[in-house]
Amino acid sequence: GKELTVDFDYVRYNNDANSLLATDFYNSMGMKTGDLLLRGDIPSDIHIYSLKADLTIPYKGGRMEAGVKSSFVSNDNVVDYQRQLSDKSWMIDNRSNHFVYDENINAAYLNANKQLGKWSLQGGLRLENTIAKGLQVTNDSTFTRNFTNLFPSAFISYAANKNNSVTLSYSRRITRPSYRDLNPFTFFLDSLTYQVGNPYLLPQFTNNLELNYAFKSRYIVGFNYNHTNDVISQIMRQDNAKQTTFLTSENVAKFRNIGVSITIPATIAKWWNTNFFTNIYNNRYEGIYNNEPLDIAYTSFSANLSNTFTIKPGFTTEISGFYRHTAVDQLTVVEPLYQMSLAASKQIMNGKGSLRLNIRDPFAWQRFKGKNHYGDIDMRFRNFPDVRQVTATFTLRFGKSTPQNQPRRRNSSSQEEQSRVGQG
Repeated sequence: GKELTVDFDYVRYNNDANSLLATDFYNSMGMKTGDLLLRGDIPSDIHIYSLKADLTIPYKGGRMEAGVKSSFVSNDNVVDYQRQLSDKSWMIDNRSNHFVYDENINAAYLNANKQLGKWSLQGGLRLENTIAKGLQVTNDSTFTRNFTNLFPSAFISYAANKNNSVTLSYSRRITRPSYRDLNPFTFFLDSLTYQVGNPYLLPQFTNNLELNYAFKSRYIVGFNYNHTNDVISQIMRQDNAKQTTFLTSENVAKFRNIGVSITIPATIAKWWNTNFFTNIYNNRYEGIYNNEPLDIAYTSFSANLSNTFTIKPGFTTEISGFYRHTAVDQLTVVEPLYQMSLAASKQIMNGKGSLRLNIRDPFAWQRFKGKNHYGDIDMRFRNFPDVRQVTATFTLRFGKSTPQNQPRRRNSSSQEEQSRVGQG
């Protein structure tokens, strides 16, 4: 029957960070010429209020869904930098700042789907209005944005028979910058290298088109095309006069991706199941950097392989891994990346309980290497993070499990807003 759900969320993030930067300066002869001791108190306080209501109305051969959502975000950030003087006293540094960002998003949507014989149809439209205001208290500068957008979506599927089906889908979506990326504060890596936010950063908009063919609902060949305007990209910039380098986010380019993917599951033996996925694609970024054309393109591929081995009933082991060839990602050319993971699962207590052990990247293969080469930037990097991880999980099920008594998972009404807190 009909269903109406209402969700309200209030979330608060409070972070009292601090930093201490100590730098010694030397001349070409190796003699110390000076030093810098800079300390910073960087408190951040984010309040998120979100309310949404969703209505579902079933009808013969389909259903209609409609809903509204309103969210309010208040983000208050302070950075208080002080430098130590020769007499060991502290003086307020001119890089201190105070930034307040308020955002209100109101949205309404309508979706409908219908089954017509071998055809499945679905269409939807979302209307969204955003009002955002930023205030830099330190210099009393403000900006206000007010924009409205439409986000259509469509899906059509044709099942020729029980073994063959084709689907075509289209959607337009928005990706908003993180609250950190909007924060104009300076975060120092060292005295000559820092990261700074961009309060004038715009959201990026993506049009996505996908065509898939499925055989027996298992073997899938897909074609995808998407185009993004105002791509939010992390870029390096140099201040030659001050001999400093900084990382910031800007809407530098437009992005185009086109690719073909293949999914192949297989049963090699009664005790061995495998699933293989590969994607061959071309990424291209085009834009303007320092008033010069920017054009970076790369054709690449990735592959995922997972294997499940049934040692005996109730006891399985898994080996999985992925490989991604050299590719371009946000103006950065990233060298090949690969990783392997291991797992084992055991049913216990007559199937009411289970034990699972996961080992991620046991041989420490995952390494990030790449380069940035555009405008006056020529940078290479090597990042060797230790992502090795071992987790053990015990699960115990109580009572009789039926579809009727399974809890229904519902997304938080502030899920999108919360995802923007930790980015950047």
